Amino acid sequence: MHQGRNPAPNGENRNARSDGGLELEAPHEGTVQRTGAAEPASAHSNHAAKHGGLFFMAPDGWHHIEGVVTAEREFHLYFYNNLTKSISAQPFLEGTFIEIVKLDSEKKEMGRPVKVTFAKAEEHFLLASLPEGYPFPFEINARIKFEDHEKPVLFNFVFEHAAPGDLSKK
Repeated sequence: MHQGRNPAPNGENRNARSDGGLELEAPHEGTVQRTGAAEPASAHSNHAAKHGGLFFMAPDGWHHIEGVVTAEREFHLYFYNNLTKSISAQPFLEGTFIEIVKLDSEKKEMGRPVKVTFAKAEEHFLLASLPEGYPFPFEINARIKFEDHEKPVLFNFVFEHAAPGDLSKK
């Protein structure tokens, strides 16, 4: 199971934390709750992971991202629009990077984070090769440079295993 690192400030069970963009652990039937309010189901409220990873809505309320660790020890960072349709990852390559952090069995950080840059942009995702010596579980802090933000926006991912099957290749 993948999980987010930080709970929502109001105590709701959220799947992960980003600077300003919190999402529920799993979409609820017919509604998505944000800051305690319910919204009608729509294409925008579909926040289900598409490649077996962790899914976030960005603070701008338009972009969506998904982080996936593959069996080949690669981190794929997928990008989607406001209707969760895949978009080009190329505009995000410059200024975006990750830090990987070792975690103990209780998911407490061990040692210092190691910065990893993305090797390339595929059509809909950025690809980074993960360094050796990071057994599961581990944390990836993705710092994504969005056009409308001066600094990269932080998204925290905790992975307990690789994505199932070949979902990340689709």
